[in-house]
Amino acid sequence: MRIRIKLVFAFLIISFLPITLFGESFEKMWLGVNRAKQEGLPQTAVKELESIYQKAIEEKNHVEEIKAICYKIIFEGLIQGNLPEEKIIRFEKAIETSNNKIKPMLKAILARWYLNFYERNRFRFINRSRTSENADLKDFKTWDLPRLFNHIGELYDSALEDEKEISNVPIEEYDDFLFENKNGSEEEDEGKINYERVFKPTLYEFIISEALRFYEHEDQSIIKPQLAFEIKADSKAFGSIEEFINWKPETKDSDSCNYKALKLYQRLLSFNKSKKNENALIVNNVNRLLWANKIAFGEDKTDRYISALKKHYNDYSNNQYSAFAINMVAVQYKKKEDYIKALDYAEKVYQKWPNTRYGKYALDLIQRIKRPNIDYRVEKIISTNKNQIKISFKNLNHAYFRLLKRKDDEIISYIDSVDEACVGVLYSLFKDHWPFGDAAVKIFNKKREENQSMGLSELTAFANENGYTLPKEKTRSKSLFIKK
Repeated sequence: MRIRIKLVFAFLIISFLPITLFGESFEKMWLGVNRAKQEGLPQTAVKELESIYQKAIEEKNHVEEIKAICYKIIFEGLIQGNLPEEKIIRFEKAIETSNNKIKPMLKAILARWYLNFYERNRFRFINRSRTSENADLKDFKTWDLPRLFNHIGELYDSALEDEKEISNVPIEEYDDFLFENKNGSEEEDEGKINYERVFKPTLYEFIISEALRFYEHEDQSIIKPQLAFEIKADSKAFGSIEEFINWKPETKDSDSCNYKALKLYQRLLSFNKSKKNENALIVNNVNRLLWANKIAFGEDKTDRYISALKKHYNDYSNNQYSAFAINMVAVQYKKKEDYIKALDYAEKVYQKWPNTRYGKYALDLIQRIKRPNIDYRVEKIISTNKNQIKISFKNLNHAYFRLLKRKDDEIISYIDSVDEACVGVLYSLFKDHWPFGDAAVKIFNKKREENQSMGLSELTAFANENGYTLPKEKTRSKSLFIKK
């Protein structure tokens, strides 16, 4: 249930989004860009964007400046063949000559572009061996995964260097550029709000959240070093906010993604406390506990995780955002199939805050827990003894089961359209009736070992070669094949 943001720049590398008009003074200029785009005139669009860029610099309009840079690079990339790597190269150069005020945001954007490029070319990086230290440092397409991820990390580190400056920049200045829906999309007690303003009200917090998204990427584990930083379940990872902030774990791997994520969560929570932003502190701390539960190890990890969530809720039980913690407790009990406890905690949230986003999430969880469900599993290969059918059901007073015997011709008719697995069942059912059964089974097993299929058509051909034929449907009996 991690709060997710939909950034315009996350998709700039993939497609062109409709260009929103920012401010009356720039309105006509952006209309010109839109017109050039619709008419398929990228060079004209570049000229218009250059004018917007110069005007934005003169008026110190940082949002317009950033937006002009991004779209200018996209249109220039179109002219050069629309290659993502070409856009990234141009963006690197643009940052070098850009205004220091906008460099942190540009670096965060570039880091996301690199990550998007990786995700689109993942198979290349995953299968690539380690490149030497003397490899071409400028051609990132040839880098190995550790080098690429290290560069992305450096961009985030650099973007967060001037903490004092970017912590004083309200994120609402970038509303039209960053957020898909400026006014929020869900009803809250206090009316419509933008959740990102609540949890990440400054540029500093926003960039930290972007960096955390990167360091928590599932592919970070691929480049795990021998002395990787690890977190034990009995550590301060599940401690109180104060304990976690003051925790100084020892490590020989300060470049570890887990260690860097830990330090970022410490910076974020410490900042939330200093600014007395209780709403952000509550939500970001739950995200910290979710992260710790994901990477920590130890037999009592789950119990410590649940206890930490409960304590966090009790500490802020009068704040509606504390419901996030209890919802996660309910989810954890549901995973443990302790549905009574899961239902109890979810109903507690829904009864207290029914019209909030967390109340709606709790209601959905309640409905999923109470939903009637039945499931059955059968063995893939049916043998002559000790076959099992497992039936499980939930929220039902009775479950009825009936096993029926099917006629041979019905099974044959069904097997005509199914795959090798079903043909295997067919062999098991009728092998005793096949005059050539042993040979057929041997051929089938051999083909299976060679990852080859042997459907009913191959079986029929095999039978014909051995002097047997598949009888007409009306004359089929216990024997699948009869002697010619």
